[in-house]
Amino acid sequence: MVVPNSDISSSTGPIEWLASIENEEKRAELTKTGFGRWAHLDPIASEHWLTSTDLTPDHDPALIQFSEDHSSREPEKALIWAGRIQDNGLRGTAQANVLFRNKGDGTVCLLYTSAAADE
Repeated sequence: MVVPNSDISSSTGPIEWLASIENEEKRAELTKTGFGRWAHLDPIASEHWLTSTDLTPDHDPALIQFSEDHSSREPEKALIWAGRIQDNGLRGTAQANVLFRNKGDGTVCLLYTSAAADE
């Protein structure tokens, strides 16, 4: 993702650029894609940034991506990230995606149970 006219050494430049995108679907898509790439390249820095940021609904796509990235390896951590999603519907979907998987034959299996799911 190329962030025009932003100081890439600034932790807020890309976020400010994303916030300026008026089309909500495009903004969410770019946030999720960009954050997913960053999380892949530098998972420690991206996690640190998310934990030290005052979260808003604009962060939901990044939280969804982080939850998805952790769902198979660290489901409890994925549930914690999903629980930080601001939008109730998106949060419930993200939590369900950690807990359940469609087996492809019309059935769904429970993958993980934890007290964290009740938060």
